[in-house]
This record gives sequence, structure tokens and C-alpha cells, in this order.
Amino acid sequence: MSRLVLALSLALLSPVLLAPVLPAPICLAVTMDRETHDALIRELESVRENLKKDDVSFVPSTLRLADLLADRSRLIYLTNTSDPQILGDRMRAIDLISSVEGRLPADQKAKVDLQKAQLYQLVGSEDKSMEILLSIRREAKGSKTDEYWAATDLLADVEFSHGQFAKARSYYEEINASEKKNDFANYRIAWCDLNQGHEERAVSRMETLLEKQKLEEGLRKEATRDLVLFYARLPFKPRNIDKIKKYSSRSQSDAQENLRVYGEELKRLGRKKESATVLLQYMNITHGAKGDLVAQANLFENLIDINRYQDAVSLLGKIVAASCNESVGGDAATGNCADVQNTIHRSLRGWAAAETNHPSHQLFKAFEVYSRQRPVDEAALLFGVKVAQDNENHREALVILAALTAEAKDPKILETALGAQILSAEKAKDLARQEPAYRDYLRRGTDEKIKTQVLTALVRVLIERKNFVEAENLTVSCLQKKFDRETGDLLLEVYKRSHQVEKERELALRLSQGRLDSDYFQQYKRLSADVVKTRIEQNKASHEDLALLIELAQKSQNPSEKFHTLNDAYLVALQLRDIAGLKRVGDQLVELAPRLASAERRLAYEKRMFVADLELDFAGSLKFEKMIDGNENVFRKVLKARLAHRPDRPAEREIMRESRFSDEQKMWVLEQQVVEDANPLLALSQAESFLSRHKEQHSRLVLTALGRTAPWRVEDYVLHHQGLRGSFVDVMMRRRVALREMNKDIHHLLRSHVGGTTVASFGRSLEQSGQGLLNFSNRFISGTNDVVIVMIAKSNLIKVQKKLMQDLLAARGRLRVSRQHRIAFEQTLRKEILTMNQQVTQLNSDIQIQWEKENIETSFDQVLQISHPLQKRALAEEISFWRSFSQDPLQGRWAQVLRHLRPSDEGGAENISSLFNSIRHHPFEKEYAQRLIRAEESRGNHLMAAFISDRSRSMGGVE
Repeated sequence: MSRLVLALSLALLSPVLLAPVLPAPICLAVTMDRETHDALIRELESVRENLKKDDVSFVPSTLRLADLLADRSRLIYLTNTSDPQILGDRMRAIDLISSVEGRLPADQKAKVDLQKAQLYQLVGSEDKSMEILLSIRREAKGSKTDEYWAATDLLADVEFSHGQFAKARSYYEEINASEKKNDFANYRIAWCDLNQGHEERAVSRMETLLEKQKLEEGLRKEATRDLVLFYARLPFKPRNIDKIKKYSSRSQSDAQENLRVYGEELKRLGRKKESATVLLQYMNITHGAKGDLVAQANLFENLIDINRYQDAVSLLGKIVAASCNESVGGDAATGNCADVQNTIHRSLRGWAAAETNHPSHQLFKAFEVYSRQRPVDEAALLFGVKVAQDNENHREALVILAALTAEAKDPKILETALGAQILSAEKAKDLARQEPAYRDYLRRGTDEKIKTQVLTALVRVLIERKNFVEAENLTVSCLQKKFDRETGDLLLEVYKRSHQVEKERELALRLSQGRLDSDYFQQYKRLSADVVKTRIEQNKASHEDLALLIELAQKSQNPSEKFHTLNDAYLVALQLRDIAGLKRVGDQLVELAPRLASAERRLAYEKRMFVADLELDFAGSLKFEKMIDGNENVFRKVLKARLAHRPDRPAEREIMRESRFSDEQKMWVLEQQVVEDANPLLALSQAESFLSRHKEQHSRLVLTALGRTAPWRVEDYVLHHQGLRGSFVDVMMRRRVALREMNKDIHHLLRSHVGGTTVASFGRSLEQSGQGLLNFSNRFISGTNDVVIVMIAKSNLIKVQKKLMQDLLAARGRLRVSRQHRIAFEQTLRKEILTMNQQVTQLNSDIQIQWEKENIETSFDQVLQISHPLQKRALAEEISFWRSFSQDPLQGRWAQVLRHLRPSDEGGAENISSLFNSIRHHPFEKEYAQRLIRAEESRGNHLMAAFISDRSRSMGGVE
């Protein structure tokens, strides 16, 4: 390349043609853009590569290339500080300078070294930079060139940045002592004073600097701002505010900002009172400008810190009125709305913490004012609600909650606020607010469990306000959506308070879900009993009421409760004159009696005995009377013992004891005792020695006694007297024993079930039933000579066979039989059923043949040629006993015999049997009882007449 071309190329790159020049300082801005730098660097690199190192242009071109690289790194740094090319350009510039610094003229070396030191600072090699700067100072100390002062200035800045304020101060003071003195050095010396603990000297130096009229404007702004920080380190003086205004007088906005910074710095240093004073001055200058809400929020916090609560509330009102809303601008333009809310929230929390035990009215007023902020600060208001509720200030809490529930957007906060609103309304006992709070939660709340509780509370409020219709409709609607216990309890209360007993009773039964031990079922029973009692008092009880009470008694687990329920049922049956109902209730009372207390047990037996008296069931009446503990009813004992006469017992005992009386006389006395005494068998027992000589009369007296004595007593008597062995009554009593045993076996056979799900189980059950039938037949048919027992056994065997046939028929559909064996099984089953049917027919035929062969009806007429009603009754009752153990067709036969044994009318008396039946069917008709009394009196049966007379007077003596 020719020198001319090289010269022209260099001319484009350097302000001095073909002369070694020092490039401009690296820190100065350039006007070229990056693309221009890139082009020039590439061109200059190309030129430099073609130069020899000893060429005169090599050093200038190298320095110029380093200059361009440094400029380009600065330009890149302005746009992207993390670009790796920045470091690369600076390091290459350093290398380029280093490559030629040995060939530099002496007068240019200091300037190039100064550039190199600056580059080392920029790449973080400050030690190398300081070494070069110190070297510049040493080499130029005698002449103190511009490079010397530049190096000194740079060293001062480095030491200052490292916190070496003493060294930095010496450099700055050296500069100020020379002709290079400048205001920036004084500015930095003031900072050194401050950091070395000389605050007042620092303030004085900074104030002196600011008094200069020709101070550079940028430095003036910096110095004024820093003076504010200096003031914050010294005791507060009101005139400091005036000085800040004075030094910032050239710009109103600077004065405002400096005051704000002064206040914030005081606050940061914990000097809250002084900070509040300064910030108030700041607010007076800005007049609460809408665009400065952050400062107002900070002032609000300061006012709280210094306990100026009234001023704080007033300021908060202004902040809220400024409407920091991102949708309309204001402070949102600078993104400070969140800062404002955070500051206020933090301040309110601090205020509340300071008044933990006794929150002031102003605190709640502040929350109330802040609740008008839009959008609402949900977290802050929720905190305010908590503070109010924790201190039982529920009316204040409701004011805050009104805004929070209306504006809250956060679902969790809304849920919490709705619940808190209910709590405060309840605690404030404000019904006017409780109902809307409940409805609000039901409309917008999300927790279903809480909704159930709220619904309960709402309904209770409606109940208190006697709004039963809405309370019922609301609860029924919820119960239809979800049938649960809580809602059911609520509806029960509605029904109870509104006196809807029927609805309450039906719902209680529904809620019990069939559980007899549940509280709901107990409530159902109580309500049902109350309903029936009311109807009883109104004389409006029905058969449905009777059935209801019996059902409740059956489901009751408590004996005493069951007794009272049955007692009510008993009263209903009496009111209805329902003898079947009375008997059913009476039987249940007797069954319950062993589990009752003494007084209740006595009443239970007396009520059942009353039913027996109504039916003229004398044996039953006596049985129940004997069940009564401590029975001291003299009237009943006399009535049952001897109603026609009251004989002289000592005299009767004397007749029976003394030999001077004839056998006929003794027999007469004994007959009276048997007919009229309360315990005829006792009289017979006491006369055992006498009766041992009169077996036939003894048997007839026993039969007479059987007419008015419990059969089991006669049975016991007969079976324990050897003298009656083989007599008619002995045969009857042993027959009773056999019939009871037969009845047990029959019940066992009837309870036995022939069935199963498999052929094997079916076969086993069938085999067991067959064996039971065989044992029964061997014992009561082939194993006895008693014709009556045999016939009764056969009649019962018919019933068992029929039941067995039903079981076989039912088994056809239940048994699991394989298809290949199904036909054979069906055939076998039909054959077995046919065989049983034939056996039933044969048994019916055997009974008829045996009845006619034995001539049963004629035999009874021949055996007993009797006239006394008690003997006929005894025989009739005995036959009835046989009949009760018999089955058709034998039952009908016994009925024919009983008709023959009924006493005929004597002396014009009415038919007694018909009267008995009439009374038993119509026990409450007194006319039938009066006619029967007259008939018995005409027969000389005074005992019966007296018994019926007493029954008619007192209906059994139950008071």
C-alpha cells in the first residue's frame, strides 16, 4: 500500500494527519453510532495489519483503534450492560495500549497511562488502575501537569468509593489547595467529614457550598439533596426546614422532594415525631396533591407513630377521597397504588397493636373511613373486623363489614367476611341485622356446613319474630334438597313453636328412620301420647288411636314408659268400650308386670283382672288377683270366698272335728264350704280323713270345687290324693297334664320347618319332621288308653300333616335341583303329598268312627247325673279345655257336648248360658248383668249372683 493511500485512510480516522495524537478521553460521549464504530474499527484494523511495527503510523493507528474500541464498549453498555463484547473491547483496548506504550514519546506517556488506568477501572482491575495513577503522580510531581491532577482526582474518587475517607480527603484537599480547586472537591470533603463523624462540620461545609451563586446547577441539586441527609444526622431544628426551602428555592418541585426525603430519612432513623413534623410541612406545600398519595400514606403512618390519631384520621379521609384507582389514573400512573395500600394497611396494624387492650374510637373510625376506599383494601378491612370483634366492638365491625361484603372480590375473604358479619350481628344482638346477614351468607356463602348452621339461625330469628310460615317454607325446601338431621331438627322446632303437633309427630317418625332407640322416635312416641291424651280428654278417641298406642308400647324399650303408654291405651279402649282391645292391652300389661315397680305391677294385674271380670272369666280373675303382691282387698276376698253367707268357721271346724255329728251333717258343712268358701280345696284338704271313707262324694265335691276354682289347683289337689286315684276327676286332671304336654309337642312340630335350599338340607328337615310325627303318635295315640287324648291327638296330627304338606309345596319353588333330577324330584314330592293327604282323610275318618263307637255324648249323660250348676260348669270348662286343644272336626263335636251340658231354665229363670254369652259379647251392657243376677238367685247360686252384682257396681273394683 502506498504512503498516499495510508495517509488518506488515517485522515479519515484521526483529527491530526499522519501525526501521533492522543485520542479523546474514553469517558466522553461520541456522536457516532455502533454501526459506524464497527465499520471504522474494521477499516482501521485492515490498515493496521498492513503496517509494519516500525512504521511511523503504527503507534497512532494502534492508539486510535484502542480509542474506538473503548468508545464502542461504552455505547454498548448504554443499551445492554450484560453484553460480553463490552469486556472484550475494553480488554483489547488495554492490550493495544500496552503493545505500544514503550514507544510513546515522554510527553504523551502520562496521557496514555491515564487512559489505561481508566480502562482498568472499568474492567474491575482497580489495583492496577491505582498503581498506574500513583505512577503518574510520582513521575509528574515536580511539574504537576494536567495528567497529575486528573490522576489525583481519579485516586480521590476511588478511595472515596472504597470508604477510605481519610485518604480521599487528603487528595481532595490537595486539589483545593491548588489552582485546580473546584466545588465538587468541597462537596466530597463534606461527605468525608460526615463519614468521619464530623456531622456539624459537614453541614457547615455543605451550606457554604450552597451559598455560592455560581455553583453548577447539577451539583447544587445533589448538594441540596445530600444536605437533607446531613440534617437528619443532627438534632432536629425547625429552621432546617426553612434552609431546605431556601437552598431548593430555584425549583418548587425540588423543595417538595427534599422535604419529603428529609421526613422519610428521619422516619428511617426512628425519629418519628420529627418526621411527622417535616412531612406535615411537605403536605402544606403540596396541598395534599393527588399525585403524591405515597407521601400522604407515609405521613399517615408517622402521625400514628406519634399518637396524633385525629390528624391521622383526617388525612386518611383525604387519601381515600383522592381515589387511588388504577382505572382512573392518579397515583396508579406511577404504579404506587399498591404502595399506598400497603403503607396504610401496615400503619393500621401498628396502630391496632399499640392499642391491643383498649382500642380507641379513632382506630375504628380510621377503619370506617378506609372502608370507603375503592377498590377496597380487602386484607386491611378484614383485619379491622378482627380487631373490632376481638374487643367486642361488634357494631363498629358491622360498619366495616358492610363495605367489605359489598366490594370484596377475593372468594376466601368474602367467605370470611360473610361469616364475620353473622358473628357480629349475633354478638350485637341486633335482630334487624342478623336476618340480612343470614340471608347474605345463604346467597353468597360457599361452605355447606356453615350454610346449615346459618339456616338454623335464620329460622330461629324468623321464629322469634313469629314468622312461622316463612320459617317452615324455608326449612321444608332445604329438607327436600337434602334430608339430614340438622335441618330436620330445625323443622321440628318450627312445628313445635307453631303448635303444629301432627306435623311435628310425623316428621319425628320420619327422622327416626325406623330406629326405635333414637331420640326422634322417643319424641314421636311422646307427641303421639300427648295427642291421644288430648282426644281422650275431649272424648274423641278412636280405634286408630288405640292401635297407635299399642304399636308404640310394643316398640318401647323402657318398662315404665311402656306401662304408661299401655295405660293410655287401656283408657282409650274403655272409652271405646272395645273389649278385644281391653283384653289385648291387659295381656300386654301382665306380660310387662314382672319388670315394673310394685305399684305399677299391681295396677297392671288389676287392669287385666278387670277385663277378666268383664268377660266373666272367673278363673282368669282369680289367677290375676293372686298375682297381685300384698293383696289386702277384703271385699274381693270375701266376694271370692263366700258371697251368700259368712259362716262361723270355728263352728264349722268343730262339726268336722267332733264325732257327735253324723257323716251326713259333716258332708253338708263340707259341701257349703266347697260351694261358698274362698278356697274349697283347703276345706277338702282339712277334711281329708273324713273324705277317705267317702270316695264317691269326695270326687263329686272336687268336681264342684272345680266349677269355681282354678283348674291347676284342682289338678294339684287330685294328683296328690291317692284316695281319688281312678275317680272321674282323677282321669280329667291326668288328661289335663297329658294335653299340656301334647300341646308343647304340637307347638314344637308346628314350629319345625321342612325346607332348605338344597336337596340334602330338605331331606334332613323332612326326616326330622317325620321322626317327630312318629314320636308324637307313639306317645299320644298308641301309647295311651284315654280315648279323649287319642282323638285330640289325632285332630292335632291332622293340623301338623296339613302344615307339612304346605311346607312341601313351598319347597318346590325354593329348592335348587339340577335339571336332570328335577322331574324325579317333582314326582317324589307329589307322591309324598298325596300320601299325607290320604293320611289326613284317614285320621278324620278314625276320629268320627271312634266318637260314634265310644258313644261319647251318651257317656257324659250317664256318668254325671248332677244338678248343681258348679258341677256342670266344671264339666263344661273341662270339655272346653279339651276343645281348646282339639282341631276340627273334633272341635265341633265338643261344642255339641257342651250344648247338652248347659243348665236349663228352672223356676222360670232365663237361659243362663245365653245370658253369659250376651255379657261376654256385650260386657258393658248392665241390663244383661241384672238379668243374670236374677237367674242365679232363682237357682240358689248366691255366690255367682254376688260376684256379678259386685262386677256391675264397680266394674271389677278397679278404682
